[in-house]
Amino acid sequence: MSLSQPAMDLFEDVSSYNEDDIEKDLKTASISLDYESSSQTSYQSSYNKSSSKVDESTSPNADKEKHIQAMRRRCTYFGLIALVFSAAASSLFGYWMGKGAQQKATATFETRANELSLVVETTWNEYDRLASSAHEICSRRGNTTRLEFTEFYEYVLADGIEVQSVQCIPKVTQAERAAHEAEAKQYWENRLPGYEYSGFTGVLFDAETGAVTGVESPESEQEIYYPIKYCEPPEGNREAIDLDVYIDKGTFAPLLEKSIETMTPVLSGRIETIQETTDKAYSVLVYHPGVPLSSQPDKIPDVFAGLVVRILSLLERASNLQRENLAVYVYDIRPNGAKEFLGAAEYDVTTDEAGEFITTTEFPREISFEDLKAQADKNRFHETVIPIASGSWSIVVLPIDSTYNPEFFLVIFGSGMILFAGLAIIFWSRSNLRQMVEIYETKAKQAAAERKIVASLFPENVRDRLIQGAQAQDEEQNKRLTSLQAFRNTPSRPVDQHTSEGLFGSKPIADFHPETTIMFADLVGFSKYYKSWRHHSLC
Repeated sequence: MSLSQPAMDLFEDVSSYNEDDIEKDLKTASISLDYESSSQTSYQSSYNKSSSKVDESTSPNADKEKHIQAMRRRCTYFGLIALVFSAAASSLFGYWMGKGAQQKATATFETRANELSLVVETTWNEYDRLASSAHEICSRRGNTTRLEFTEFYEYVLADGIEVQSVQCIPKVTQAERAAHEAEAKQYWENRLPGYEYSGFTGVLFDAETGAVTGVESPESEQEIYYPIKYCEPPEGNREAIDLDVYIDKGTFAPLLEKSIETMTPVLSGRIETIQETTDKAYSVLVYHPGVPLSSQPDKIPDVFAGLVVRILSLLERASNLQRENLAVYVYDIRPNGAKEFLGAAEYDVTTDEAGEFITTTEFPREISFEDLKAQADKNRFHETVIPIASGSWSIVVLPIDSTYNPEFFLVIFGSGMILFAGLAIIFWSRSNLRQMVEIYETKAKQAAAERKIVASLFPENVRDRLIQGAQAQDEEQNKRLTSLQAFRNTPSRPVDQHTSEGLFGSKPIADFHPETTIMFADLVGFSKYYKSWRHHSLC
């Protein structure tokens, strides 16, 4: 080990110095040597940190491979966990969000179907109120003229309510029949040119089966009659003029008797009217007896208001309030529980340039309730039963397009993003592993190179002693010192300034020899010779 310049001068010229000069120069050389020793210790410490990893095993290459394999295993486990977690999260997200989208679409459909069922019921209530108003006109017996009833019908048309017939049906005794027929003959033959009035007519039916077999004109004598006296419009309804509905024991008479008994409107089953031009377009008859009056609590109705309501016209009127693409099917629930088809409509709603709704209505062909239910999606089959006069109707609402299909785009997108995030984490971990392996291998190569350099400079036992000393000094310095000045002000232990550690700041690197002779010699002229040569030239 070469000495610093102050130390060389100290040993060369020691004979010419006094004790004070020797003490002063010794301190100066000690400080210089301490700085050099600290620099060397830092270098050895940095070497130790990089080479200690290689020194831990007798087989550096095998240890390196084990370490790399361990990193790869950890990366593989992490990737598997990330893949399973992302796949599970993506599946759960898709399931719950898909289920939510399905429930949302179903709830939206149910809401719109309920609204449409309510529209149909509300539209029917308009006809029910019309029947009540017609009864109020008809009940003014002897005071309501035919002209007033015609004007009432014109008000109905102005309100946009389309009916096939509005009727006034009074009770007529056998004694009143002749006068009634005489007045009716004069009125109808004057209003309808070419029409031949034949008096009261009645429906003929089979006594055993109840089937209608024809029309009796003029009707045979009965004790009481319920003829259709007022009938608007007469066009298309001539066969109904003065038709005695009470003689029909199969259809009309039971309805009148039930209406008299309950004082409530009664509803017939479906019928096909003579004036109907559309195939399988059904109508229903409504007979309204009026309302119970507190002034006449025991009065038995002696006049009825009749309506012939065309189902397709009712559904067409309901389209005025429809804002969704839906189909509605109406079935009459018969006393035996069977559901009889009345009519159906499909509403296709669009908007024009001004933002106004345009509803196009089409009328599907007749289909049984059972077939309709079998063909429809169970999640898009909405049935509502509503009371209609004395009966009840089944209102079935179905979608006609994909308006109420669940929106799965966001669900698929979200699930895909979760899965993509998991794959991105796996890719990142693999890339990070490659970088870590490269860094590890680079450091291992660097440590190996430094190890070779140190091994070539020092014998093995000297090198180990240097490394151990540097480690001990670093550990002591890390524990106690926060700065170099603090270390010098607060030494961890007293150091003998006359030892190698006190003079040079490190332990001796020479082997221990119990019996050693040390010779001190003064070379004459060495100082002059030394100044003319560089340090590295001296051995």
